[in-house]
Amino acid sequence: MKSVFFYSDALANFDYGRDHPLKPYRARKALELCRRYRLIDHPWIELKEPSAATEEEIALFHSQEYIDILKKADSGIFSIEMFDYGLGTEDNPVVEGLYDWSSLAAGAT
Repeated sequence: MKSVFFYSDALANFDYGRDHPLKPYRARKALELCRRYRLIDHPWIELKEPSAATEEEIALFHSQEYIDILKKADSGIFSIEMFDYGLGTEDNPVVEGLYDWSSLAAGAT
């Protein structure tokens, strides 16, 4: 049986802001620890870069309206209708690159 460890610098370098609790750079720390302790240095473990989920794949789980608002949020500019989808709060800030990062994270899962 083969295991895959998905990792991408594009995921790890994303920043929700200084005060947000989600720190994607922790993925890089996890990879560094796995390498240091040789947890992924086995023939049955493959380190692989994820591909972004396509809009069609995302639409299997989310409405087109939500996808459209995420695309709009990708610019990092907030608009009032984003509140209807839970965006623009401290928990879900509107930041530049949000859709691109989210689709890459979805592809990695």
